[in-house]
Amino acid sequence: MNSIRISLCTLAVTIAIGHSDVSLAGQETGACLDTIHRYAVEIDNKNAEGVAELFTEDASFILPTQSAISREEIKRGVSEMPQDRRTLHHVTTASLKATGKNTMEGTVYLILHVSPMGEGAAQPITQHGVYTDIYELTEGECRIKSRVLKMDPQ
Repeated sequence: MNSIRISLCTLAVTIAIGHSDVSLAGQETGACLDTIHRYAVEIDNKNAEGVAELFTEDASFILPTQSAISREEIKRGVSEMPQDRRTLHHVTTASLKATGKNTMEGTVYLILHVSPMGEGAAQPITQHGVYTDIYELTEGECRIKSRVLKMDPQ
């Protein structure tokens, strides 16, 4: 297995090419890494349209408490997020593996800070989790086809 490791401060990225007959250009893996990080920014900004654009039309997104089975359902779910708390998604490690000519699988580690807002708000909560993703690559764009979030028990 060929492997490229890049480490920048707290970001450690492993790009693994698992099949000798599957080759991904750096531009394609970079596009998926960009999607991973854009998701964190868009979800923290509660930008429903921005989050939805990162998913395929028929995407699935499975969370511990709910699921969405289309880009439109994902958009609706983000737009219904509570406005009385701030989130900060830190994606710290991503491992990407080519699974076909235009597909990749990924595992992304997450540190999530949730801060209630307003007077007398409680202390922030920190949680850890892992996204298990499937990505589709088309015309230089990487979109999430499937994302499952599993949070570590508190």
